[in-house]
Amino acid sequence: MVAAAAAKASKEAEERIATPVVAAQIGAEKRAHAAVAEAKRVAEEKASPAEKEAKRLAEEKASAADAEAKRVAEEKASAADAEARRLAEEKASAADAEREAGKKEAENKRMEANKKKEEEDKAEAKKKDTE
Repeated sequence: MVAAAAAKASKEAEERIATPVVAAQIGAEKRAHAAVAEAKRVAEEKASPAEKEAKRLAEEKASAADAEAKRVAEEKASAADAEARRLAEEKASAADAEREAGKKEAENKRMEANKKKEEEDKAEAKKKDTE
């Protein structure tokens, strides 16, 4: 019985010693889990502004690239329009010059014909006078 009582007392002593150790281990594990969760939360909070800033910068760059592409396209279109207007004006000017040349040529032919007719009329009148 003494041995049984000693074994029981020894077991109770072990339990009394083990209980705080086990409780401490459980508490440490809980604190470790809480610390890990807190570290994750803090990392996410820090990452969130960084992600937002990265997204904002990417959007700014994309917007700037779009604006630059639009500006370049507008410049090219404007240059193409100016070139088309210049060519159209050149063609119109050439056509006007051609029409003017045609009018002058027709006027010269008409004047030559009139002069020739006058000469013929004079020659005929002279011929009649001599007869």
